[in-house]
Amino acid sequence: MTTIDRVRWPRLWLTVFGLLACLWLSGAAAQAAVAGRFERIDGAVTVLDATGVQRPAVPGASVGVGERVETQAGATAHVVLADGGLLVVRPDSTVAVLQYRAQAKPDDGASLSLLRGALRMVTGWLGKTQPRAVLVTTSTATLGIRGTDFELMDNPQGSHVHVTSGEVLMGNAAGEVVIRPGELASLLRGGERPMRLQRGQGRAFDELQGVFSAVKGSGRLEDLAAAHSSGIEKHIEASLRDRGLLRAGESVRDFVERRRADVDTLRSRGELPGRDELLERMQDRRDRETEGKAKSPGNDRPERPVLREKIERLRLKN
Repeated sequence: MTTIDRVRWPRLWLTVFGLLACLWLSGAAAQAAVAGRFERIDGAVTVLDATGVQRPAVPGASVGVGERVETQAGATAHVVLADGGLLVVRPDSTVAVLQYRAQAKPDDGASLSLLRGALRMVTGWLGKTQPRAVLVTTSTATLGIRGTDFELMDNPQGSHVHVTSGEVLMGNAAGEVVIRPGELASLLRGGERPMRLQRGQGRAFDELQGVFSAVKGSGRLEDLAAAHSSGIEKHIEASLRDRGLLRAGESVRDFVERRRADVDTLRSRGELPGRDELLERMQDRRDRETEGKAKSPGNDRPERPVLREKIERLRLKN
């Protein structure tokens, strides 16, 4: 081998290594930017990307951060989320994904916005390990999610929540309520603060429960969503193994406890953002999502962004 060859070979290996590193980093970034993947599609469902370009939703395709899922009348979409959770976008609904990062790092978090219609959400391991960082907004309210299966609806009367398991905090600038399994809550347009409704409180509870039943319907898709919820540990484990986050011999419960301890340590050091900072970041993302976004075809409903002064003043306890 000549002197020139001896010089060329290290340079060649460095070039190859650099290319491989770039490919690995781009793959990691792509994984971080994927909020979930469509599992099932029933009817006309489309995705609107950050540039306003629309594409049809198909099973197996990804949903990225900064994108919207839009369903037409009679259509439903099931999205398996990056942390093993499930998002069900109900008929005639639009959901924007503002943030979804599940890498067991300090900047993990999920931020969704229901722009119209209704959704069902079953949280994965983010809701168990870092619940402060899982937020959902509507036109009137902000929801803090604690390892939960819940229904959310936004209609002309206001925003409404029904909880199946776990807890949801529903709030605005005036206050918040904790909604537990079997309970309903509403934040009416023009209302001062959310109201929790419990069985036996009169016609309001029964009427709202009937509205939720009509929205979610029944049948195979609903059975599949219920099965995902009841088998959430299996889906969480699949997500963790896919990301290489489970240690040898570690169970999902072990991971959750370990991750909670890590989060508590970071919070005690002041290395995690507070609730207010997370809300501000979420509002910034929603502002960017709303401003300059092309109006989707066939959707003549005006978007109603969350008022900045409300979200800045919101205090949700964890």
